[in-house]
Amino acid sequence: MCDNKQLGNAVNGFVQVVNISWGGVNLALLDWSPINMLGDERKARQSKQFDDYEKGVRANRQLTIAMQSQGLNELAARLVVLQEIS
Repeated sequence: MCDNKQLGNAVNGFVQVVNISWGGVNLALLDWSPINMLGDERKARQSKQFDDYEKGVRANRQLTIAMQSQGLNELAARLVVLQEIS
């Protein structure tokens, strides 16, 4: 059950989600509002390693696809916009 679960916070950062199999998790039950950057992207920005950048992009794409497959198009669009402006 994912009711009222958080994927991180501004102080401690956010989880890395690259290559996660969401396994039927209802992504609508997670609070996405505090997330301005996935942990994968934050790691890439800190390390400046090409491999980490690839993982950050892949994580954003994978999560966007997972959200869209559940009909969460507004959340997926927000994630794409955040990636473009960050």
